Amino acid sequence: MKDAATTLRRSDGTTTASDQETAEELKQQYQEVFVSEPSSNFASPHQSTSQQHDDLIQFDTSTVLHYLRRLRPDSSPGPDGLHPLLFVSCADVLAEPLSIMFQESYDSGVLPLDWKTANIVPVFKRGDKAEPNNYRLVSLTSVPCKIMEAIIKHHIAKFLEQNNVISTAQHGLLKDTPAS
Repeated sequence: MKDAATTLRRSDGTTTASDQETAEELKQQYQEVFVSEPSSNFASPHQSTSQQHDDLIQFDTSTVLHYLRRLRPDSSPGPDGLHPLLFVSCADVLAEPLSIMFQESYDSGVLPLDWKTANIVPVFKRGDKAEPNNYRLVSLTSVPCKIMEAIIKHHIAKFLEQNNVISTAQHGLLKDTPAS
């Protein structure tokens, strides 16, 4: 019997017969729903007009160590195959070299190519498993990329909070940001 998650109903009422057809159906579903913004709409972190923003984000060893220790060892590895358990187990040794890599990457505006790669996995939300719109996409990126993203998110949230940019009704961006 075919797994219900790999058999989807198309808009014409037929069902997918292979994993490839299912992937194509999910791809079509998400292309219809999401809009791709041109990258020219986004400012580079190095286009800052104020000197105070140039050193807004610092990747110190203690912060990287904090995030390494917070990794969930049971979560999935990224496309590089490096498991989070490896990073948790070697946190004390990896914190300093990762902090140097993160800072160099941020300062230069260049992200390692491997960190730009992700495995996109559909995760069932609720409802009829045969309906493509009942799945959300999860992007599995490399563990170092996740850590760097989390540190940047923390710094941005802290900056927005300190400058009273965020409404008191906004909670999503502020969730799980450690105190500094």
